Amino acid sequence: MPPTHLLADILSTPTRESLLRAIDDALSVEVGAADVDRIRRIIPEHFLPATTELIDIVLGTRKASKLGKAHPGWWYTVKGAEQATHPVIAADHARRFIGCKHVVEVCTGVGMDTFALAGVAERITTFESDAVTAALAIGNIRAADLGNVEVRHESFDGTSVLPVFDGMWADPSRRRADGKRASGAKEYSPLLETLDEVGKRHPDAKVGIKCGPGDTLPLDLLTKYASEFIGFGSECRERVLWKNTGVPDFSVSLPALNRQWVPKSITEPLPIPVADDDLLAEPHAAIIASGSVGEFFREHRLRPIHPLIAYGVGRRSDIDVPSLREWADVFDVIRVDNGISIRRIQQNLRDLRWNNRTEFKKRGWNGEPEELRRQLTFSSSNNIGAVIIARTETGHLTLYCKRTA
Repeated sequence: MPPTHLLADILSTPTRESLLRAIDDALSVEVGAADVDRIRRIIPEHFLPATTELIDIVLGTRKASKLGKAHPGWWYTVKGAEQATHPVIAADHARRFIGCKHVVEVCTGVGMDTFALAGVAERITTFESDAVTAALAIGNIRAADLGNVEVRHESFDGTSVLPVFDGMWADPSRRRADGKRASGAKEYSPLLETLDEVGKRHPDAKVGIKCGPGDTLPLDLLTKYASEFIGFGSECRERVLWKNTGVPDFSVSLPALNRQWVPKSITEPLPIPVADDDLLAEPHAAIIASGSVGEFFREHRLRPIHPLIAYGVGRRSDIDVPSLREWADVFDVIRVDNGISIRRIQQNLRDLRWNNRTEFKKRGWNGEPEELRRQLTFSSSNNIGAVIIARTETGHLTLYCKRTA
């Protein structure tokens, strides 16, 4: 019997726990050939063909714990742990469906969004095409004692037989056949157009579709949905297309901090040069991904140093610095140097007595900051600065800055 069928038979049942726990106890932190041989000696003979897959599940569960994605009694593949929605973000998705009687979920994964949705909607029907992943999800849902979820191990397409629903959440696969990350919606599975067509069958249903923040999406589809850009830590994790949820278009959310920023318009102000004693701000990656940097700068009385560069500058006296720092890294500009010169950078580092913890950042320059760092020497002082290289309409600037206190 193929390993996939063997795994599906056990992973969806409570008996999986003892087998996977035994493997976890026997595996080293760094898995080697000896570990594989040891595992093969402790698992039942009929599971030997699935040894690699079983080890992957144990390692995936360890990874989920490191990533802050673990639920008690849940198991994950390595791929599933990496691709699973963080619980904080899943809860933010789910709140859009509060009050729904029946939510259809497309692409269950290990069940992270399913778990959150089950807490706000009366009933969830979720589709997962991969046999091992579906079995893990069934077992995870059982471990969480969620009685309002049905996991259907089948592919989802425009012909899928669906009950009446008033909510649809979709996290389509964004991986190509070779395992590499897709860069455009044409490589999604199912396609966005398919999901849109299914949503049309219930025009008043709340719909959310998770996309890559930088992926190329069909323009005709974007006119029908509001885009929300979700940041977590310093990253923009995802772009969600929403319909019938009241989410403002091009809004930016930081769920872990309970923050939302909504642009008032998307027009771009004209750039002007940077001056000594300016403040320089680099917006959160989610705001940059949203395409509304210009409006963000305007709201905070900042000016872009270039129309295509996400650095904004302004006078400290004009800016609400605490408010700005909620959404951006903010620096005091100490010196401004035209061009990029290793000799002048080195001289400024000596003058300012900055140590080797000094940051190097860049936008609009093809060079590598760490390569530049390796060519420089630093002071042994406690002074830490930031060297920022940025393109303007008249060339590059090297800015010497300090993070605002």
